[in-house]
Amino acid sequence: MRGLAFLLALAPLFPPLAGLALFFVPWVRRLPLWGQALLALYGASLLLPALFAPEPLAWPLALFRFLYVLGLVGLGVALGRPERALGAWGVGLFLLYLTGFAATYWVLGDGAVGARLSHPFHSPVGFGFLGGLGLLLALHLRYPWPFRALLGLLGGAVLLLSGSRGGMLGFFVGGAAALLFRRRGLLALALGGGLLLAAFALNLPATERFFQAHLSGREGVWLAAYRVFQEHPWTGVGPYLLGERIGGVLFGPWGGLGPLPTTPLLRALGEGGVLGAVGLPLLAGGFLAGAWGDGLLFGLLAAYLGMGMVDNPFSVPSPFRGEVFFLLGGMALARLEGGRAPLGLGLAGGVALLWSL
Repeated sequence: MRGLAFLLALAPLFPPLAGLALFFVPWVRRLPLWGQALLALYGASLLLPALFAPEPLAWPLALFRFLYVLGLVGLGVALGRPERALGAWGVGLFLLYLTGFAATYWVLGDGAVGARLSHPFHSPVGFGFLGGLGLLLALHLRYPWPFRALLGLLGGAVLLLSGSRGGMLGFFVGGAAALLFRRRGLLALALGGGLLLAAFALNLPATERFFQAHLSGREGVWLAAYRVFQEHPWTGVGPYLLGERIGGVLFGPWGGLGPLPTTPLLRALGEGGVLGAVGLPLLAGGFLAGAWGDGLLFGLLAAYLGMGMVDNPFSVPSPFRGEVFFLLGGMALARLEGGRAPLGLGLAGGVALLWSL
């Protein structure tokens, strides 16, 4: 499995490597029966609405998404021990942070001081979220101390200078969730408070965003997505086809395709209708139930779910951001026991409530 860990370290810089996950679809058969049942329900929530969606491409695209998610979950099962796999991913994040700083300065020069930090692969929102995840890894994993300090400093700097309010929210939710099982979650909350104090003291355009309540135009996209759901309440329009109905694709500051700034619940409603909106919360609840008792795994999954209140970090394919959520889920489902099924259902309800706020 060392080869898989090496690929996990490279994937943040070479996102197409995530496509190799399709070779790991058969590994889902090694999951407990409850885990396989959850994946089957998730697949039904994608494929059944797509059969009756108005777009002819809906069903092939739904099948692709389902197979890709299966492969990512299977890869998580194959990776086995979370600490080793996530340790390799942390190395990749460290390199990603360095290239983000270099790219921002190369493009903007001295103007980078007044701009939000981003990356050629990621918007400032997504890049800041990844900074928070790296900081959580630095707090929980036993890296050599010099690298641990550098990863934490760079991750915190990325979260701070990107001005990502969703990333900060995800970091706080992840730290609070980890506190259920590890005392280091308290340190994460303290560091989050320290970052907000630093943001106030720096008084930069990027850091001022942490104290602003505007939605950056997202409310228009949210309303448009809801109108699509009203037009197709039972089937949606199909995976990856919502953007055409609400104004086309969005282009990020680097000229690359950016994800639609919708919440996962609104996107699921627009793409798959009522049934399509059930699958992801159920799957997320199962992931959390499987990770129950593991502070790091539970905290990282919770960070994604917290970010889901304002953005959609679960979208796949992506520049190896949404993919990590399903990798983590595969690691968690491998630990899932039948007795935790009621817990998973309860947590799924909590996830749906969280995203509906």
